[in-house]
Amino acid sequence: MLLLPDTSQAGAVVLAERIRLKLETTIMVLQEQSVQITMTFGVSEYNNDLGIEATINRADMALLGGKKDGRNRVAVAHS
Repeated sequence: MLLLPDTSQAGAVVLAERIRLKLETTIMVLQEQSVQITMTFGVSEYNNDLGIEATINRADMALLGGKKDGRNRVAVAHS
């Protein structure tokens, strides 16, 4: 989980996409074997009315949806 104070949901999506692309394009060598890592992110913006638990739950639901939709993507929680 990344907490990004003073960052909008759109800004968090941009950062998550940058990290995702960097991981996707980086080839690591582990015991003489090339390994490519991918990552799916779920993004949710904190809302005072929802509170922290609901915000985390929304990010988790977005993450699960991103995995269901094919993985290696940034998925945004719906309002």
